[in-house]
Amino acid sequence: MILKQTRQTRTLLGRLGAGEEVVSSMREIARAERVDAGWFRAHGVVEDAEIALWNPLDRRFDTVWREVGPAELASLSGTVALREGFPDVSLRAVLMWRGPRNAAVAGLLLSARALSVEFAIDAYDDAEVHRLDDPDTGLAPWDP
Repeated sequence: MILKQTRQTRTLLGRLGAGEEVVSSMREIARAERVDAGWFRAHGVVEDAEIALWNPLDRRFDTVWREVGPAELASLSGTVALREGFPDVSLRAVLMWRGPRNAAVAGLLLSARALSVEFAIDAYDDAEVHRLDDPDTGLAPWDP
């Protein structure tokens, strides 16, 4: 276990409007607001989403769901940490599509366009957290 004590020093509140790309927007907000360590939360409605799941055999994320059209973003959470000196985000989503399948899917959000997404970012300005590649797993976890 790796543990570091910190304090939440800022919370940024906002909304993404129609057409804004969710993952790149969150990354840009983190960079513009100088959030080097933080936690994201969001919900709303998105469209054209792509989700990936971890493949332990290949030690990488594989795209498992790509859907055109609107979806309920029931939950979005994730982290921001420094990777190669710049804020990097990792976002996990739970999405629900209406239709004959009424499909729900969860995983790493690769991309989605917002119709309306409300978010909060908790910044931990007193901490320096890095995202490092783990050669044993292929993942890139926090390294406080």
